[in-house]
Amino acid sequence: MKDSLWREGDTLIQRDLAETLKRIRDYGRDGFYAGTTARLLIRDMKSGNGIVSEQDLNEYKSVSRVPITADYKGFKIITVPPPRAAGLFLSSF
Repeated sequence: MKDSLWREGDTLIQRDLAETLKRIRDYGRDGFYAGTTARLLIRDMKSGNGIVSEQDLNEYKSVSRVPITADYKGFKIITVPPPRAAGLFLSSF
């Protein structure tokens, strides 16, 4: 059996993710959907034959919805309401 590259107690540093989160912190929506992060995302999409464009990012509008919750066998079930992915994504607490 080979040794793992990771060992208990190792620290994972994700500098690119940290910079992205700082841009979102500093610029809000535009920290993700415009500027540096958007350019990096589009560049990565193009390299992987993805279909998301700069226009898609510019036109995207998020919608806040109240989640659906229910109790089931001692678990609190939380999911996304219609018309989106209701039932596809479940969390339990």
